[in-house]
Amino acid sequence: MMTSSNSVILMHEGNSETLAALPQIVVKLKSKGYSFVTVSELMKAYQ
Repeated sequence: MMTSSNSVILMHEGNSETLAALPQIVVKLKSKGYSFVTVSELMKAYQ
């Protein structure tokens, strides 16, 4: 997965492969200093 500052990662629920990979993705990105917000939280930051 290629990410950079201010990346938005969109994942669709319901796909078993996505759900299985999600915990590993979150741990890896958090270890690199990324944080996670909902789309609603993201939109509020730009209003």
